Amino acid sequence: MTRFRNRIVLVSLLILSGFSVQAHDHAHTDDNLAAAHVHGQAELNIVIEQGEAFAEWQTPLDNLLGFEHVPATDAQKQRYTALRESMQSVDAVFTLVDGQCVQHGVELNQPFVGHHEHNHDGHDHQHDEHGHFELQATYHLKCAEGDAITGLVTNLFARYPRLQSIHVQLINNRGQQAFELTPAKPNQRW
Repeated sequence: MTRFRNRIVLVSLLILSGFSVQAHDHAHTDDNLAAAHVHGQAELNIVIEQGEAFAEWQTPLDNLLGFEHVPATDAQKQRYTALRESMQSVDAVFTLVDGQCVQHGVELNQPFVGHHEHNHDGHDHQHDEHGHFELQATYHLKCAEGDAITGLVTNLFARYPRLQSIHVQLINNRGQQAFELTPAKPNQRW
């Protein structure tokens, strides 16, 4: 039950503070697909309060892997496994500046659980019969100097050139703000 606490707290705080939070359902319809899943873009929601930080990171797998279907080849499986391993650490996504934060927990989705892998007649067949898959991670950090956090930095753009922007929504003791990170501006001070 506690593994979902972080996510519930984050989403509740964002909703109560007036931010627009969209739930992502993998059973897309054509009407909500464009609004919920845009290649090149990602979402990062962060709440910092009382020495803790909760962050929810969401992006189409295409931004990180170059595909978003069930991995079919050995190379795709290896890339996906390496991505999942790296995303276990919040440092792979962002670093909070001046807060002396240490990761306390992570919840990473399993986008391909329950989906089958297959090969038709020995040829490589890439299709998307199950929808557009996303990576979603929720991080919990404990910060020795939570009130001293002055910004965030990411190196995602250098590692994943398909990623073009990260829309960030932040709530901290100074209020709330929204901003965008891009390859030309991979950090934000506040």
